[in-house]
Amino acid sequence: MAIGTQGGKVQYVTGRTQMLSPGLPCLVCTDKLDAEQIRRDLMTERQRKRDPYIVGAAVPQPAVISLNSTMASAAITMFLAAVVGTPSDARMVIYDGTRGSLRPAAMPPRPHCIACSYEGALARGSSWLLPERAADLD
Repeated sequence: MAIGTQGGKVQYVTGRTQMLSPGLPCLVCTDKLDAEQIRRDLMTERQRKRDPYIVGAAVPQPAVISLNSTMASAAITMFLAAVVGTPSDARMVIYDGTRGSLRPAAMPPRPHCIACSYEGALARGSSWLLPERAADLD
């Protein structure tokens, strides 16, 4: 979910639910992971304070119960379609809160994706080391 404002007025309310499964695009394929934010998240607080590339702080998005439950319901519908055959082909849906609409979206996985292709992390198990926060030794 994201709510965008400008000049004290809401400009957009949007959300996305996406099924993650082999053969479907992952969060890297859909450009929903921010490499810079991941880099900051993997740093200790002390490392963040010393890093000359971090200017300011990210503003957290608000949690709005009715909007979150709309997206959770869409996710449950996707799950039921995949597991028990409830009629629905959507594996990604986009919510427009200003219009009150859900629409299906589709895209293929990236052929050489670092996360979900066989050239990347897919099916490598423990042989593919995940990034981790480095120890702050100073």
